[in-house]
Amino acid sequence: MKIIKLIIIILVIAIIAVGGYYVYTNYFAKNQTGVKSSQESAAVKSPKATYIEFINKIQQVATLEEAMTLSMDYGYFATPAEKEKAVADATSQVQQLTEAQKIAQLGFIKSLMVLPPAENITETISGNSATVESVGSDGSKSTAKMIKDGGVWKLTQ
Repeated sequence: MKIIKLIIIILVIAIIAVGGYYVYTNYFAKNQTGVKSSQESAAVKSPKATYIEFINKIQQVATLEEAMTLSMDYGYFATPAEKEKAVADATSQVQQLTEAQKIAQLGFIKSLMVLPPAENITETISGNSATVESVGSDGSKSTAKMIKDGGVWKLTQ
């Protein structure tokens, strides 16, 4: 009889723990807009992993508009209003370009964002700030500054 009571107590505690985790992750662990981004839903990535993921995704986009959206998703903005303004400004600038200019601009962006071998990428983390440095096979150097925002590393430059 004591064993059955013990098992029931353990089951009740487990149910409460699972329920508490569900409530926390679905109602309290959200960003400022109240919606989890795809980055926040994934496991926390290091600055280096976030940088590599961003470069790989940039290489896969087909349009300048997609590149702009991706940059906004991975970029750091102090407030939602700052992000809205940046999106509006970028959209306005892209709308003024011809198709040929959009294609050329996208090609230029992709040519600047080539991923070097992983051993040539280093990260330095200091609290909620990080620097990711890479050296291309041609010796060219690139530096990305990042800030941890809501548990997710975001690009600042």
